[in-house]
Amino acid sequence: MLGFVCAGVSLNDHLETGPNLQADLVSILLRFRQYRIAVQADIEKMYLQVGLQAEDRDTCSFLWRDCRSDAPPRRYRLT
Repeated sequence: MLGFVCAGVSLNDHLETGPNLQADLVSILLRFRQYRIAVQADIEKMYLQVGLQAEDRDTCSFLWRDCRSDAPPRRYRLT
């Protein structure tokens, strides 16, 4: 059995670590229960508001696969 071994240096090894900008999941859940009415949002519309140059569109793509099926993943890209 072959394994992947990489002894090189990555870009992340040279970047300075910044603060964690993601909220703690426990605090999010506690705040969610704090009030009688809760509001949630989806980032679906955000992708319609991001503009890219034509030559950069292939670099901003992602794969999506429905976990409930055996279908291969589909490739999406921002336009």
